[in-house]
Amino acid sequence: LTGLPCLVTAVDGSSDESVLLDGRAVGLDCLLSDGAGERLQLQLASLADMPRKTVSLQAGTVGTWHTDAGIVLVRVLVPRPPQLLLVVSSTVVLVNRTTVDLELRLPGVPQSMLSEGLCDSARGW
Repeated sequence: LTGLPCLVTAVDGSSDESVLLDGRAVGLDCLLSDGAGERLQLQLASLADMPRKTVSLQAGTVGTWHTDAGIVLVRVLVPRPPQLLLVVSSTVVLVNRTTVDLELRLPGVPQSMLSEGLCDSARGW
């Protein structure tokens, strides 16, 4: 969701395995097996020298991650218990809690990009 690929590793696990997050839904079960703890560590793949962000896998966890690419928002949601959803996104969150359609205009972004799936109301982003 940020457009910045991230590497995710388990903090307390015995494995050094990492998973690449590139904006698509990716399962992290392989990181949470083998007695791994309740924390994950995020690293921007293209900025390996940047500080890493440690995230607690507690429902409702929200934190910011200051990077050279800007501020990144990290949230842990529980859409269907016990399933957890780790969201790494830009700090702009737009939520329409009404039944009225919402029109979003982004200066400098062609309307064709918006209608081709950049923003998809059926998916909630």
